[in-house]
Amino acid sequence: MQYKQKVSCLSTDSKWGKVVSLYGGSISVPDPYVFVAKNITVEDIQKVINLPNLPSAIIVENGSFAGHPSVLLNAKGIQYVVIDKLPENNLQCYAFIDGQKELVYFDENRQIIESKYDNANLDKSNFSKIIKKVTFHGEIVKVNVDGKNANDLLKGFNLGADGIGILRTDWLGWDGEKPPSVEDHLKLYNDSIKVIGSHQLNIRLFDIGGDKIPNWAQKAKSEIRSPLGLRGIRSCDILKTAFENQLNAVAQISPKVKVGIVLPMISYPQEVANFKKFFNKISPGDHSNIIWGSMVETPSSALLIKELYKYADFVRIGPGDLSQFTLATLREHIYPDNLSGDTLNPAVIKLIRMVMNEAKKQNKDANMCLDVEPRLPLLKKLLVAGVRCFNVSPESIPVVKNLINSSQ
Repeated sequence: MQYKQKVSCLSTDSKWGKVVSLYGGSISVPDPYVFVAKNITVEDIQKVINLPNLPSAIIVENGSFAGHPSVLLNAKGIQYVVIDKLPENNLQCYAFIDGQKELVYFDENRQIIESKYDNANLDKSNFSKIIKKVTFHGEIVKVNVDGKNANDLLKGFNLGADGIGILRTDWLGWDGEKPPSVEDHLKLYNDSIKVIGSHQLNIRLFDIGGDKIPNWAQKAKSEIRSPLGLRGIRSCDILKTAFENQLNAVAQISPKVKVGIVLPMISYPQEVANFKKFFNKISPGDHSNIIWGSMVETPSSALLIKELYKYADFVRIGPGDLSQFTLATLREHIYPDNLSGDTLNPAVIKLIRMVMNEAKKQNKDANMCLDVEPRLPLLKKLLVAGVRCFNVSPESIPVVKNLINSSQ
């Protein structure tokens, strides 16, 4: 069987492997392997990334790059592919994914697939060069690393990261019966401090809720499962112990390193001020080494960016949630024509431009988180919209920097 189809890819990476069903398939194969499935959930991904040997890619018929599965897969370097229709009898063959051309090939002949993979890697070699400084029309553009542990951050710096976007803490202690303890947080933060040098450690507080509910928060599932409900810091009263443990750990490390606390799911500027009071009540003392940041994930936070900057020292734009709430479409139903490596919906681009314009006026820090490895068309749109700092996974850093260099 030979089958070729145009697809949407999470990254420009090329991958190949024996095709295996995500549900019930054997992965005791000597070759790299590729999972196939109709659809996939965060719970599925959590199981996948804990396997002893990871798949090179996952191909699904019903998928979105706005969902949280893409965040986890990108961080692990696993290619994520959305295809219109999987071929019949696909478990009898091998698959090759060309991330640059966004094509997938299925073939029973392993040698043909391997040959396509080898040729594609030669084509991409120019985009893997590590470079330190990039500019756009004479202005410096920074590319920071996003990660969920010290290893991610270290890998990012080794690949040329200019700083830290956010340390994502949502996945800490995911399978535990109880929320992560102060000690759990301290280990994560102290391990991170060892590898970041003089950089500021930006810690995003728990963004729990919607499709991201760890085992320890299952009792509150009915209250936090709606993406429009008690998510992020809105869940603070329900998950009080979890937030208190996290904030106490942040307070303990702050004398050692400059810390940026990033608040998820802000809708009103006053929420930042209110949360500062909550923090000072939990952990009174000298917090002069802590500054405050806000995620811009809601249209209201983008539209009120001028007022938001009265309380926040910096912001991080989250295009997945910003697209979800702008388009009134759940993340998992936002298809690649509205959020992918190639494009974002024009309405979302307008909101991003508003944030960037205000950041420039007030000389404030505003970064763009990208869970999908951007292609040149999207990068150009974002650069023209004023974005001068991107936060990406470790593997995407050299690719993004080389693309910026080629965008002039």
